[in-house]
Amino acid sequence: EEASMAASFVQAVAPIKSEEQPEELNSASEELTTTTSESMNDTVCIDGVLYVCTIQDWCDLSDFELKVGRYWTLVWVEYGSCGGGVEDFVGGGGGGGGTVGGSSSEMTIVEETTSDPPCPYKAWVAGHYSEGDMIEASGEVFKCKDYPYSQWCGMRGYQPRVDLHWEMAWKLEGDCSAVVEAADVVTVPPTPGPTPNPIPRPETLPIYQPAGPDLIMTPGPTSKPVETANVGVVSNPRPPEVPVNPRPGPETPKPTAKPVVPTPRPVAPTPKPVAPTPKPIVPTPRPVDPTSKPTLKPPRPVDPDPTPKPTFRPVALPPPASSTAGGVEIVKVSSTTKQVYSILERKKSRIDSELFLYDSGTWGEYLESTVYRYRGFRDGLEVMHEEGVGDSFLYLGDGSDIGYKIGLVNLAAFIAQSMKETIKYDVCDENSWDMVDSKYPLSNSCGQLGQSYQDYHCPENEKHMECPVDPNMKITATTHAKWYGAPAPLFCGPKKEIPYTGFWDYTIHCDNVWADPPEYCDVYEGQKGGGFDNTSPVKNSAGRTDVEGCCWWGRGVIQTTGVCNFGKLNYFLGARAAKEGRPSRYPSIDFCKTPDAICASKEHQELKWVAGFFYWVNSLQSYKSGGWDYTTELHKFVENGMVGDAFINAVSGIVNRGCHNPPCGTGPVDGGAERSANFRKVLSVFLE
Repeated sequence: EEASMAASFVQAVAPIKSEEQPEELNSASEELTTTTSESMNDTVCIDGVLYVCTIQDWCDLSDFELKVGRYWTLVWVEYGSCGGGVEDFVGGGGGGGGTVGGSSSEMTIVEETTSDPPCPYKAWVAGHYSEGDMIEASGEVFKCKDYPYSQWCGMRGYQPRVDLHWEMAWKLEGDCSAVVEAADVVTVPPTPGPTPNPIPRPETLPIYQPAGPDLIMTPGPTSKPVETANVGVVSNPRPPEVPVNPRPGPETPKPTAKPVVPTPRPVAPTPKPVAPTPKPIVPTPRPVDPTSKPTLKPPRPVDPDPTPKPTFRPVALPPPASSTAGGVEIVKVSSTTKQVYSILERKKSRIDSELFLYDSGTWGEYLESTVYRYRGFRDGLEVMHEEGVGDSFLYLGDGSDIGYKIGLVNLAAFIAQSMKETIKYDVCDENSWDMVDSKYPLSNSCGQLGQSYQDYHCPENEKHMECPVDPNMKITATTHAKWYGAPAPLFCGPKKEIPYTGFWDYTIHCDNVWADPPEYCDVYEGQKGGGFDNTSPVKNSAGRTDVEGCCWWGRGVIQTTGVCNFGKLNYFLGARAAKEGRPSRYPSIDFCKTPDAICASKEHQELKWVAGFFYWVNSLQSYKSGGWDYTTELHKFVENGMVGDAFINAVSGIVNRGCHNPPCGTGPVDGGAERSANFRKVLSVFLE
């Protein structure tokens, strides 16, 4: 059947050899016919759009025929624009030196005519690259970044100019001709990439899901619901009909069936199996056999680069509002505040449509964020300026003629960093991104790049504010990365239920209805590939092989992290403040028991912004080191006409590396030029 399908496909696209055709045309036609079914890693031009075949053995099957087959979008990818007729085959395994264009009645050879020499760098392919390796794409040259980012250069999801997160692994060097002139070219072909794990994946432990606003399911011989001490918003699955800003709410979850698009094998058997009824969201828990090897399937997430996110060590609260920080008095001026609010209200549509954008994964396409919206930003701004945390508050300028500009520049610097850290990826929770031996350890929840978030304690004089570490806490992140094979959301749970953790295998092809039993990408909503491998413990960068007490990963627009920072939020704004008789903005939310409320709360969309502003007040407005203090430099920047990049580059260093004059700590600033460009873009929206 496969042979007949391939033959039919070849017959459809290749003209019949004719005595009347020139000999060289017949030769080209034969070559295309013999290679089409074997090497469909070709590009095809249709109506000016260039498509690339990504799975060689499938593109010539009828179900995957470009623009015709039912599942053609699974194996063909739009690559860009092109010239030519209605249907042109370009490149591939047997096209000789030219471009073969064809129609149903005739075929011609079009020789390449260009005066520019071909680029000596190889095109990107999935595999292994080392730091410094160079590849070419669309006439541009890209360089594989230094470790640890070099681990991603050959992974699917990082192809330059094609995939969503390519900038995390590759750096644009410039046009090919310019790069060739500047240096001797040495091309390094990648080694073959990792193959899917052949070990059968074991069954999994129960999936933990909230059964209602005040109940959770606990594992054991029975599935009786028990009361939980968690108060406030719980993580419920988001129905597909939820509109913009779809955060989970306190309603009882409703299982929803996801349409299953089968990803077939090269040979499509007949008859095709019928997809089984989708599994319920909350399965009946099974008892764990202590004599067997533990396996794990963490809780199903509720909502949607691979990308590094900064995590911040706790710092002391800044001085009171009436004090002087770095020689500049931090005050509230009602007239200045009203002026800033008025400008923001006039610009709110542009803020949503020009600033709060995320990379959709299609080259050059940015869409309005579903996580970060103006309304939540404005509400969070009012909380942190008008109420603040303790004696600290977000600074919106002084009473001078340029006071409102000082406030807007402070906000612009904050938004510029947020655009780079989280808004660009449309996520609130920290993603799993740190690879160890080309694996994503599930224990990344505990900390990445060797960090331990549960050990980020407060200074001694504030230690009474931090959250206690509860070894029995179970949480699953609300948001996660969306690229092909992206790791599942971070999660935490006790050792008595999850004795050890393995890794996320991004090479697993999870959607296979022809398998026995059928396999589906059902770990999280929108999953395209990958899966858990818990056949043995896998260490994260710090050596952890469990996730007990590891619920303190980064959350919010600039990733609030650790037991100290969450404890301070609870001490000043949450349930602890209310319990101890202090004013509390969120008396029903215990940030120490439900830190996920920052990303999961549907009622309080501003929390993800409040957490970010809290960091800004603690770490930026109070920053003073080596003769450089933030508030003084902020005033100088505005007073001197807002020229140059020195101010925003110093701010980027503090946010990304912990100092105003990097390289320091872990190295140079990641994405410094992008952060600076973001800053100028925000200023243009605010002040023009």
